[in-house]
Amino acid sequence: MKKILIPIIIIVPLAAVIIYYSLVAGRTRGPQLPPKESGIVPPSAQFPIKEPAPMVKEIAPAEIPVSGLTAYETLQGGFGISYPERFSAKKTTQERVIAGSMLQRYYDEMGLLGFISIYIPASEFPSTNFSEAEINVAAANVSTCNLSPYAESLAGAGTAEISGRTFNKFTAADAAAGSLYATTVFSRAEGNRCYIVEEIIHTTNIQNYDPSLGIRAYNEPRLRKLLNSIINNLRLSA
Repeated sequence: MKKILIPIIIIVPLAAVIIYYSLVAGRTRGPQLPPKESGIVPPSAQFPIKEPAPMVKEIAPAEIPVSGLTAYETLQGGFGISYPERFSAKKTTQERVIAGSMLQRYYDEMGLLGFISIYIPASEFPSTNFSEAEINVAAANVSTCNLSPYAESLAGAGTAEISGRTFNKFTAADAAAGSLYATTVFSRAEGNRCYIVEEIIHTTNIQNYDPSLGIRAYNEPRLRKLLNSIINNLRLSA
């Protein structure tokens, strides 16, 4: 009996000591480190899923605003033109401002498919002998451009390039009661239409002004540059 009790007396305290130190060590070890990565990359990291790009609305050319310009388009006439918004424009031949057009009868008698008259007032060149200017653009429903019967005073002046197309060029000049009218006409037959660009410059004789009024000659190169910039905005779609 004594031989059995001796091992029990030794084993029980020893087991108690082992259990105690196990509990104390578990409390003081602190947080465990995460397991080491295995080196295997999950599929989602190898092939990341991209979010779809936001839809972008495409803006049609007609919707793109052009700073300082107003656009006129006629599908029936097959042309369009842009001009500074500070200038007024008329859409019928009866509304034209300058009465001295050599092609008025042509406009009245031909079946026009489109027409616009752009008006440049005297305020564009203040205190000068510049009175006004006008650019008329028309499309007639004819396959040839025969202007001679309607404007006999027009003289051929070769050709001119407008927006990459060749136009026949004509010029004329007229004077009445101290006013001077310089007319330039461009014409082109294309797509069963006759396209006409008419430019009229109305000035006064500067010699008729008293020097004390301070009226000076208008800046002709600047006016020419302005008119050319408008005319070269012409777009034909025939």
